[in-house]
Amino acid sequence: MLGYELDLSGGDIEASGPSWLPAAFSASSKTDYFGTARARVGYGIDHWLLYATAGFAWAHNTFEEPAVGSGLVAFGRDQFYLGLVGGAGVEYALDRNWSVKAEYLYADFGKERDTVFFFGERSTEFTLSMIRLGVNYRFDGSAGTTPPASAYPLKAPPPVAESPWFGSYIGIHGGYGWGQSNVVNGEIPATPVDSSSLSPSGGFVGTQTGYNWHIAPAWVFGLESETSYGDLEQRGVSSPYGFTVDSKVDWFGSERVRLGFLATPSVLVYGTGGLGWGHVKFSDTSFGTDIGSFNQYRVGWAGGGGLEYAFGPLWSAKLEYLYTDLGTYQDTFGLGEKTSSLTLNTVKVGLAYHGNIFATLLGWH
Repeated sequence: MLGYELDLSGGDIEASGPSWLPAAFSASSKTDYFGTARARVGYGIDHWLLYATAGFAWAHNTFEEPAVGSGLVAFGRDQFYLGLVGGAGVEYALDRNWSVKAEYLYADFGKERDTVFFFGERSTEFTLSMIRLGVNYRFDGSAGTTPPASAYPLKAPPPVAESPWFGSYIGIHGGYGWGQSNVVNGEIPATPVDSSSLSPSGGFVGTQTGYNWHIAPAWVFGLESETSYGDLEQRGVSSPYGFTVDSKVDWFGSERVRLGFLATPSVLVYGTGGLGWGHVKFSDTSFGTDIGSFNQYRVGWAGGGGLEYAFGPLWSAKLEYLYTDLGTYQDTFGLGEKTSSLTLNTVKVGLAYHGNIFATLLGWH
């Protein structure tokens, strides 16, 4: 069995304790919601499915390092993290629609390095372990396909796609993107504060995968996950101090729902929206001195629309525009604050193959 899963969780994973100067500073960390987008591969034995899983994970964490009794915050951060997740689990099918599962996941959100004026370099490492139980309901998607021989969803033969508007797909895309990166550097003990406004732009390529449901004669609902790699960059100077600044976005992507209307049997006009993410590198230097830099992932929302044309039962091409808002992040330091925001615009063309590509490669029927 090969599958794909998206999930969203809320909670209260919290801890506090002494910081680097126990006599003067404390620290607290809280993770309140997180999610994953993962592939699953498993082996079914009657009603049981044993599986391994891996993919992307994201989490929202609040960290604060105040000086005890003074109100001074040595360091504070309220932000999203993006990383990799892996694990394994077991799932039991109660009947054709209902199943229960137990799984373990380990998420590694990597290390972030920030250069803080007067303080030096700060390194942040964040990992998360999860043990959870779940109940799943499967919507009956057998209409228009050959009914599986088994009464249970596991070990069913892969359905054959009859049209690009029902079933799974995988594809590639390429395009051009431009954005807006604003940074206000309030770490410097001077007035006015230093700021920069850059418009990173450039080309990108990537892959996408998803699943469509033909929910009505003229309507299609779907889920899509995409990842892109590019070189969206711009260099400039800050104001009013004239420091050298550089903003670059190299990785970005989204997890979205799509809702489309079939203008003709071969032409789908759709709107789309969901979770957006990006990896941004920002540097701020003056005569070789790092004034304040960061290298981190951002998570926000993405929305847009597109036009998809099916030129065969298994192939389609699309033209799509997306706007992604990766939010405003604020880091608090003893001498002030750094505030940064980032938005992206992307236009892409894509090609997709519809159907079970693994069944095709392995010669299943």
